[in-house]
Amino acid sequence: MSVITLGRSPDLSLEILALSPHQWRVRDADRAPDDATSLVGFVAQIGTAYEITLLADPRSRHYCSTLDQAIEYLHGTVAEMRQAS
Repeated sequence: MSVITLGRSPDLSLEILALSPHQWRVRDADRAPDDATSLVGFVAQIGTAYEITLLADPRSRHYCSTLDQAIEYLHGTVAEMRQAS
């Protein structure tokens, strides 16, 4: 398993952990690893699409064409969630 930490803005870093070749766990790297609220969601490659499941809204799904687009979507969503709270 590999871990990638991305800081796309000075205020937010995401940690992406490859659970398998086609599944990733995403967490807010600015929170403690043992803080359950740091877990943002999951990305799964389904065919040629990347399905995003957010723990804040586990019944809905968002789809992207690439893993980079999925991570960008997650980054924006987490940033919006932080602003709202």
